[in-house]
Amino acid sequence: MGVPVTQRKNNLKIGQRRFAAIVLLIVSVSALVVLRWNHPHDVSAIPECPSQSIAGVYCPGCGSLRATHHLLNGRISDSLAQNPLMLVIGVPVGVLGLIVLASWARMRPLPTWLASRAASWVLVGAGVLLIVFGIVRNIDAPWADPLKPADQRQPD
Repeated sequence: MGVPVTQRKNNLKIGQRRFAAIVLLIVSVSALVVLRWNHPHDVSAIPECPSQSIAGVYCPGCGSLRATHHLLNGRISDSLAQNPLMLVIGVPVGVLGLIVLASWARMRPLPTWLASRAASWVLVGAGVLLIVFGIVRNIDAPWADPLKPADQRQPD
């Protein structure tokens, strides 16, 4: 007799998840390699930020590609000038994402600390911080200027 249909479906889902995780890992590492060697302004495939070009406001992620480029090249102060939250939220969340993808690709369960309630609350807190940052960086005041991407700031 053959394998039951439910078991075949489950194996297919596991195989699809593993394939998707491997593809996402390859795409993520490839994107980091491209950002390491090319400034985002030099890559024509990267569009302008829609919130900046359409609405004229800085989203919480504005400057994060430039910040990542500077970070991958060891220029931490330039990275902070483009998007200060890149180091605070972007790097840890990126590492967590890679851990999740690696667990899926290896068909292993997530680490227990990552699947905990505390980790969920940390992610909620990071989301709230991103929303507040997105609002504050658009306030038209001199004290909010350092939160804007460095190459977008008004000259003194």
